[in-house]
Amino acid sequence: MAQAAVATYSPAQPTNWQSAYKAVQRESDSCALFKLVEIAESAIRTRREALLARSNHGVERRAIEDALKSLGRLKVKRLHFGNKTSIARTAAQLSARTKNSARW
Repeated sequence: MAQAAVATYSPAQPTNWQSAYKAVQRESDSCALFKLVEIAESAIRTRREALLARSNHGVERRAIEDALKSLGRLKVKRLHFGNKTSIARTAAQLSARTKNSARW
């Protein structure tokens, strides 16, 4: 009988959530950052949900929680979350950029 392979967490082999998180860290444009944060948070939460039933992923769980905390701080510092005017302005910029790129 063949044994099932056990997946292990390795920072050297980025997962989907890690790749999305790293893209956020590299982005300098606020409008692009806004969307990348949404994508990263979704990927991180999806992975966190997948790990709920597993007991052998403590290191990855801690990395996930650290990443979510870091994204929260980034949203306040760089995207000005918590300031309704700044959120509306960032969303409007993103919307305008999307409309302009659709014209091409």
